[in-house]
Amino acid sequence: MFSKERNDVPLSLQRARVLAACSHRQPDQVPKGEFGIEPGLRQRLLGLLLKEQRIMSHPNKAESPKDQTDREMAELISVLVGLDMDLTAANPYFPPRQDLRPDPRGRQRWLDFWGNEVIEVGASTGVVRPVCSGIKKLLNYAFPQLETVDLAMIMRWSQETPFFIFSQVPGPFSLLAGLTSFLDFLRFTETNQLELKQLAAVTGQWLGDLLQACINAGAQGIVITEDLAYNRGPWIDIKVLRQVFWPALAEMVELAKKAGVPVLLHCDGDVRSLLPEVVDLGFNGIHSLQPSAGVNLATVKAEYGSRLCLMGNLDCDYLLPQGTVAEVEAATRETLRVGSPGGGFILSSCAGILSSDWPAENVLAMYRTAASASQEL
Repeated sequence: MFSKERNDVPLSLQRARVLAACSHRQPDQVPKGEFGIEPGLRQRLLGLLLKEQRIMSHPNKAESPKDQTDREMAELISVLVGLDMDLTAANPYFPPRQDLRPDPRGRQRWLDFWGNEVIEVGASTGVVRPVCSGIKKLLNYAFPQLETVDLAMIMRWSQETPFFIFSQVPGPFSLLAGLTSFLDFLRFTETNQLELKQLAAVTGQWLGDLLQACINAGAQGIVITEDLAYNRGPWIDIKVLRQVFWPALAEMVELAKKAGVPVLLHCDGDVRSLLPEVVDLGFNGIHSLQPSAGVNLATVKAEYGSRLCLMGNLDCDYLLPQGTVAEVEAATRETLRVGSPGGGFILSSCAGILSSDWPAENVLAMYRTAASASQEL
């Protein structure tokens, strides 16, 4: 059971639904939502919702960065309301360290918060040179000052909206893997386990302070994002995960639970062999449940539905990007039919981030169907 009210923020209906699901109880209707909506899709959804006259229009021009932030927040709120979502994520912002000269092709380059050299690749970014080129540099890495992390949007979304606000923070495995070559990192998990365990403990302490700062800023739930698996299973042996990374991860989970907020694990890929570990680590729930990686919602619900809040499972490889509206509607109904009995379920895409590349009509169909079907269950 989690606290009903935090930081003098009233318990809205949306927040009550998510808290009930995270406590494995049956809410008045299945909660639903995503951790993010990319800007291009947000704009197309706004257009569809305006045509339906479900939302009001917003000014198209911003005169300052603050105006732009306010407008983007207002637009996103309109989309969340129009889609009848209960939750979203407001995350800590990690400001870049330094701008660098553009590359020969004119693409922007900079050092990110962690010190990696990154480059603009279309609408996303890619790491050109990781900050740590070997195990020695990784062991001597100095984490940035926590005070440089910007938590303002967590405060705003918590205080100014009725939605349940998750904050996403990386886990020790993913953060350390992102500071060096991923292939090198996987090799280190075989050749330098003792050093990595010590480093994971230090990393976990820094991340624990970040997690607590997010909660203090108003986050009502924490999502620890860990890239532990791919479509064929965990990246490394579970025994190594237990020995090297689990102690630090368990401390992060305990911090969140002591603060009275639910904590979920986000992990793509085939997580079936990891689910007993997720329970033992104390997580309240898990997000993704990627069907294209072999994760069957009915099987997971039967075995873990009383111990884990299950979130996600709507396919992001074919269904939402390429499927028909009819296919999306049918899959949404089936997901609700399987996931909702007994509570402990949150409807979401398995990605948790709605992509600009997806048809807005499919996203609208998913949430329209969910709004009507979840009230009938």
